[in-house]
Amino acid sequence: MYKLKMPVKWPVIILLFTVAFILSACGTSVANSNWPGMTAGENGVVYVAFGPGIVAVDLNEEKQLWVYRPQESNNSLQFYAAPSVDRGQLVFGDYGASGGFISASVTVSVYALEELLSQNPVLAWSQSQIAQDRIIAQPLQLEDRVIVGTADNFVVALANQDGRPIWNDPFEAGHSIWGHPIEDDGVIFVPSLDKNVYALDAETGEEIWQSNVGGSVSDKLVMNGDLIYAGSFDKQVHALDKATGASRWTALAQAAVWGAPAYADGVVYFVDLDGNAFAVGAETGELRWERPVAEYVVAATVVDDGVVYVAAAGDSDIAPAERQGTLIALSADTGEELWQKQMPSPLFTTPVIIEDSIVVAMQNETGPLTLEIIDLSDPDRSWTFVPQVEDES
Repeated sequence: MYKLKMPVKWPVIILLFTVAFILSACGTSVANSNWPGMTAGENGVVYVAFGPGIVAVDLNEEKQLWVYRPQESNNSLQFYAAPSVDRGQLVFGDYGASGGFISASVTVSVYALEELLSQNPVLAWSQSQIAQDRIIAQPLQLEDRVIVGTADNFVVALANQDGRPIWNDPFEAGHSIWGHPIEDDGVIFVPSLDKNVYALDAETGEEIWQSNVGGSVSDKLVMNGDLIYAGSFDKQVHALDKATGASRWTALAQAAVWGAPAYADGVVYFVDLDGNAFAVGAETGELRWERPVAEYVVAATVVDDGVVYVAAAGDSDIAPAERQGTLIALSADTGEELWQKQMPSPLFTTPVIIEDSIVVAMQNETGPLTLEIIDLSDPDRSWTFVPQVEDES
């Protein structure tokens, strides 16, 4: 029997109070804000969760395909977690709809959409019985099930076809699940703000091992062979043995590592919260290069075709509405800066690469959601698209 906890009664606008508390010991200030969740799909389409809905944008045609808002939604319902797209199905969770003044309850739902390339996607199913505090993590879609981490500490498995719970009981961690779970050979690996990485049996949800990495893990895990890499608030990236969870090596940063690391060609790349970039050997953690590149980086590191991309949110002492963001491209071999591009708003969301472009999602407290699409072969060539998230499909 699934047992839900009482909701954590945080307004949506204060997503990061928990992390502000965790990072206060490091002397790091964290903005109280939400940011878009973005995922690259097929056929040049990106899916963005922002505010009251999920929007699909066809970059090849430079047009919006659709915006999805649940028919029963009210003004309090918000979407910010990155959707998961796989085999023509888009799965995402919301931040919960308040019951209002009469009821203190919060209804949190997970949704699955199909017919994604049409103008009117079809709701395959929705599930509102697994959580009472926000879905922040991107879901993981497997062949027959969807793995969902919740902000009230649970990991649940839902049937791909109808959203019904599969495990007898959800797995409960010691704190929120904010990072995207990953899977390999029937084992699910889950990061948590409780400072642990967990390995769970995909069939049953039973714990196989847990590994304490000394700090909260707020973003996704990365896998390479028999190693799993986790960025942590303890100012380190940890390489864990996939079979046992034992530490194989650690690589030291200068500040908390919020965004997920990236792996390519035998090297792990990561950037800490203060904007220091690092490259270390994937098998040993030995430092290849390091350099300061930006200020205030919470987005995951992205690497593609010999280039490392860093999305920065700018000076954290300046209000988000008043500061600029920066997208920086570095040589994966040397860390040398190849180019940088100033953005009118801070960059909190991890960029996505789709076909020959890199896409960044921008937000500020007063302006609309904005996508900047940059040509990878010529960064001076770019165009801007403003989705109409407020419109109903």
